[in-house]
Amino acid sequence: MLNPIREARVAEVLSSAPQSSEGTLRRAFSGSASPRGAIKAQCLLCVGFDRNEVKNCSGYSCPLWAYRPYQDAERAVGDAGEPAPDRSSGGRPEAAEAGA
Repeated sequence: MLNPIREARVAEVLSSAPQSSEGTLRRAFSGSASPRGAIKAQCLLCVGFDRNEVKNCSGYSCPLWAYRPYQDAERAVGDAGEPAPDRSSGGRPEAAEAGA
């Protein structure tokens, strides 16, 4: 059984979540999700259930940033744990940010 405060909060989150994210959240909250599934649930919660926002997340200081779902393999994590350069800006992060 969940802590009553947690149980109420989980119910609140589930009631406001879109149907497409409900299964992911239920598995994460119940502890039956894989680590990847739990990260997916957290990322979706963080950005208001918008998959495109997860993919384009700018929360670079988030410990889960490198593990977030919906990202292109090319733009995932570089060798040193840093984001791979954005090829559209010639690899210069400041050029990519200026265009955003």
